[in-house]
Amino acid sequence: MIDSILAKCDGENGCGEEFRIARLTVDNLRNGVEKSYFRCPHCDKEYLLFYTDKEIRRKQKAIRRVTNPYLLKKKRKEIAADMAALREKMEADNAHS
Repeated sequence: MIDSILAKCDGENGCGEEFRIARLTVDNLRNGVEKSYFRCPHCDKEYLLFYTDKEIRRKQKAIRRVTNPYLLKKKRKEIAADMAALREKMEADNAHS
């Protein structure tokens, strides 16, 4: 098991410093949506990883029992599409707030 991951704060408004990510932060938002992210400890820039809702978390739990490679690939694609749609929705909602 990996204790931490080395990251560099880059991209728009990044400070360029390297740091270790030891754990993710998960915020509970409205309607059962969870936001997973980490922050640069030097400049506090937020790096959004993903959003999940109750249905996505249910599918993630169920996929742990799948052993058929074809079905596993299909379920992973389905979850990825659900997560992309949820992220788009959350970002659109935040743009209107």
